[in-house]
Parts: sequence; C-alpha cells; structure tokens
Amino acid sequence: MIFKIIFMILWLGNGLVRMLHKLRYKKIEIIKSNNTKREKFLGVIVGIGLMLMPMMYIFTPWLDSFDMGLPDPVRWIGITGFGFGLILFWRVHKTLGENWSPILEIRRNHKLITDGPYKYVRHPMYT
Repeated sequence: MIFKIIFMILWLGNGLVRMLHKLRYKKIEIIKSNNTKREKFLGVIVGIGLMLMPMMYIFTPWLDSFDMGLPDPVRWIGITGFGFGLILFWRVHKTLGENWSPILEIRRNHKLITDGPYKYVRHPMYT
C-alpha cells in the first residue's frame, strides 16, 4: 500500500506541474495553431486515460492481477526514477517557459530553446 500512496503523490505532482504551466501558457497570443476538433477530441480521450488508469490502480483491486510481485528494493528504484523524472519534467517546463503548449502552436515571440535540458537532448520531456 505504501507504494500506491507514493505513486499517487508523484502522479499528482506530475499533474500539478502540467496544470501550472497550462495556466501560464493561455496568456500568450497564438500566431498559428493546429488545434482542430479531432485534436481536441483525442486530447480529451488521452486525458481521461491518464486519469482513469492510475485511479483504477490506486483505488480498486481491478489491476492487482497484473502485479508482478517485484521485491521492495526494485520498487524503491522505480519510485526514485519516477521522482527524478518528475524533477526533469518540471525543469523542462520551466526551461520552455512561454514556448510550452500542449499541442503544436506557434506563439508570439516563439523561439528555439537550446539551453537547460535542451542543450543535451532534443526532446527531454519524452524522457
């Protein structure tokens, strides 16, 4: 149960990072966007899946049959990796600043980011 609680905290941290940047990005003028009805629909479907599956894992026994029974040290390694990933996720969003958007968009004063994590990796958010 402790691993489910820690997973939930890290998962909520991930959502918090994304939510804070979504609020900021809406203030920047959009020059060009590919935000079609299809994009919006697919975004909603993905969003539901990203919320529903972790909730099912945390609050129901429905996915327990898929439990691999990993030993605790391996689980702690996974939690540590998730934590480092969350820090990288936050850093990438911070580096992008006003250039971040959830879909493909060109914004006012848009520029190519080549510092921070982008100095070493082209798409560090995928990491």
